[in-house]
Amino acid sequence: MDYKTFKDHVFRVVKKSSLVRRTEILHDMEPFLKIRLHIEEDFVDVTFNAETGKTSYAYIRGDERIFGANNALIGWHIHPWEEKEH
Repeated sequence: MDYKTFKDHVFRVVKKSSLVRRTEILHDMEPFLKIRLHIEEDFVDVTFNAETGKTSYAYIRGDERIFGANNALIGWHIHPWEEKEH
């Protein structure tokens, strides 16, 4: 997927969601995009690198990643709820 298609897709999905209270673009310079989706006090960081095709999602509560997923090197890799990053 290219940069613009990915970015447009994220904003189309967010627009339909009643969970996302606010969006914040943290980095928007091709090939790298990082968007923060605020959900109550928590947030989800969505990152995309069009050059490498890597996509990452991280659900953050406070300063702690609660859940994450990315498609780096070995295909989709999940960081489950039980394996929190400290």
